[in-house]
Amino acid sequence: MKRVIVIGCPGSGKSTFARKLQSIIDIPLHYLDMLKWNSDKTVVEKEVFIERLNRVLVTDCWIIDGNYLRTMPLRMKEADTVFFLDYDVETCLSGVEARKGQPRLDMPWIETETDPAFIEFIKSFHSESRPKILELLEANQDKEIVVFKNRSEADQYLLKLTMLNLEQYHLDKENRNSGKYVDVLHPEFKEFGQSGAIYHLCDFKGIPLKDTSEYEISNFFVKELSEDNRLCTYTLLNKNSGMKSNRSSLWLRDYDDWKLYFHQGTTVK
Repeated sequence: MKRVIVIGCPGSGKSTFARKLQSIIDIPLHYLDMLKWNSDKTVVEKEVFIERLNRVLVTDCWIIDGNYLRTMPLRMKEADTVFFLDYDVETCLSGVEARKGQPRLDMPWIETETDPAFIEFIKSFHSESRPKILELLEANQDKEIVVFKNRSEADQYLLKLTMLNLEQYHLDKENRNSGKYVDVLHPEFKEFGQSGAIYHLCDFKGIPLKDTSEYEISNFFVKELSEDNRLCTYTLLNKNSGMKSNRSSLWLRDYDDWKLYFHQGTTVK
């Protein structure tokens, strides 16, 4: 996931989703509205907008937030991943109302009034714009396409991606060899190893693992136990040895960070 576009009806929460995604995968985020609009609510010349967009597209990695059907084929062609927030009209209308009067990183001014033409555009989005988007998605099946039907689905996706990235950080060969893997361990960390041995944070802190293995995670599942507790289960393949194990991890929220509190591995015979 290196070149991402986030599309959907105005008010669906594209920019909010894009910002949360950026915080997880850590690549540059660009807002189409900021490329096109001036702070006085005028638009730049079409050539200027296309030039600005092309300067983004030629870079190695990006998230681009915005619908803009006219340039969607160009963005979709260059993207490797497409997120479509395919929400109902009522959700989008309430989203527009909720952001009124709020400063936004994705717009060069603060919306204080409701534009009737804009509301009508939202109301007709499903009949006018959505069919064209679905046609483009059908023509770009080589991309990773993720469609959300409601905010809950989007939130669950981001939660799963967050926890998957943390597990991958913990298993990353370079992090294990440098000792950085302990950065995600809770002060009271405990692990039940495949041999039955029990480990604590003090058994790992400051000790590189000298692990040359490459790992692959599959069957990844996240269960939200509470607001500050997540249970992750998955199958781990050691690509060097071919050995598989079933893994479970309990993550606790520590202020703004997630820390691995408990981990267990059982060899698959």
